[in-house]
Amino acid sequence: MIRNRWVCLFAMMATFLSGPACEAETPKNVVVMAKSLDDLITLDPAEAFEFSGTEIVANLYDRLFQANPQKPEEPIPDLVESWSISEDGLRYEFTLKEGRVFRDGRPLLSDDAVFSIKRAIILNKTPAFILSQLGLSEQNIDERVRVLSDLRFVFEVDKNYSPSLILNILSATITSVLDKQTVLQHSEEGDLGQKWLRANSAGSGPFQVSRWNVGEYVVLDSNPGHPNFSKRIGKIIIRDIREPATQRLMLIRKDIDIARDLTPDQIVALSDEAGVVLWSRSQARIFYISLNQKNSILADPKVQKAIRFAIDYEGIVRHLLPGRAEVHQSFLPEGFLGSLNENPFAFDVAQARKLLDEAGHKKGFVVRADVRSDTLALQIAQAIQTSLSQVG
Repeated sequence: MIRNRWVCLFAMMATFLSGPACEAETPKNVVVMAKSLDDLITLDPAEAFEFSGTEIVANLYDRLFQANPQKPEEPIPDLVESWSISEDGLRYEFTLKEGRVFRDGRPLLSDDAVFSIKRAIILNKTPAFILSQLGLSEQNIDERVRVLSDLRFVFEVDKNYSPSLILNILSATITSVLDKQTVLQHSEEGDLGQKWLRANSAGSGPFQVSRWNVGEYVVLDSNPGHPNFSKRIGKIIIRDIREPATQRLMLIRKDIDIARDLTPDQIVALSDEAGVVLWSRSQARIFYISLNQKNSILADPKVQKAIRFAIDYEGIVRHLLPGRAEVHQSFLPEGFLGSLNENPFAFDVAQARKLLDEAGHKKGFVVRADVRSDTLALQIAQAIQTSLSQVG
């Protein structure tokens, strides 16, 4: 596995090219970002589970807790003021902070937090397992999660889990707190506002969805009532630009302020340009390969181990992802509770061939791989194909 870093280039106030003026300055209080949104399916916190969706949702809603990458065992309270845990570890009582409001000025109350958790369980979309693993179901949710007062509610689980696990779960995107009143106003045929929330928002976060034109752009308007509100950013426009070369050209022409998907060589070429700033932060993104367990060959543990030794992890990072990723052979990203930092596998053709021989595939085998239609993903897939071909 390879852990990704978020690398983007900012265009500051400067002239990049001489010659005819073909530049378009972005408005002073508007941030325009170019990013591939090919994975954006929904903006509903109960359904969003792709990178683009969860990234945008994180700016639309507040959650009970925020993840703490520096100390994963100590998530940071966001909407929560205080909490207590019963002696048997099964009952959590939370008190919310006063003064937090939704975009329309209505106060955020425990009824909204409880509704949001219940809604996620009832809809039972892809990320619902994050909550249902605690024993929550549509049959018991009314009993397990309930309002005590305007700012207090109870959250009950089926086992005595580590408190840090529970609090980290309550920092997940699916636990984003929605405005119950607004959501129910847009409910159709009992869908709890699901159709409407796919392209709209009902949160208390620093931004709200103004418009989403699929395949073109997403517009987010700032929320003046949020504690982190800044007059410097009144609007964010995320343009769905999928070609890195186009992003690079738009950055140079000042049509955008931020480019998110440039290739390593483009980043190197632009990093020394006056007015361009390289900004990098760790991101909870893992590149990995899924092996179809219905395929008898791929289900063999020895074959799986051979594949692990047949991938040139360091080569991929060095040539395709310099400065953008690092080898990380643990399913959970660094900074997540339970993440491991050991990397036991390295490119070893002899060891991979030995394991394939033991599995009865001395001459190798043919397998088809489905890859996301993305420049970087395709480049990584080609690199893996090359290293696998050296084994068998």
